[in-house]
Amino acid sequence: MMKSICIHPVTNAFNWETKVIQKAMELGFTVKNLDTFEPDRPLTTQEMYIITQRFDKYTQQNKTCSITEQLK
Repeated sequence: MMKSICIHPVTNAFNWETKVIQKAMELGFTVKNLDTFEPDRPLTTQEMYIITQRFDKYTQQNKTCSITEQLK
C-alpha cells in the first residue's frame, strides 16, 4: 500500500516485512509494533478507512506522488 504513495523502504528478500512494518510505524501509518503487527490478518473496513485517511494526510503534507500520478 505504501508504494501507492511512492514510499519504497529499502528491503531485500530476507528483511522486507520488518523494513516495511518499521517504515509504516515511523511514518505513523500504524500504531502496531513488530510484535503486535499481524501481516497475514485481513484488514477490517474500519482499519482500511483509517489507513487511507493517514495516507491522504501524509501525501498532502509531504507532496508525495499519488496513485493517479503513477497511472499517467
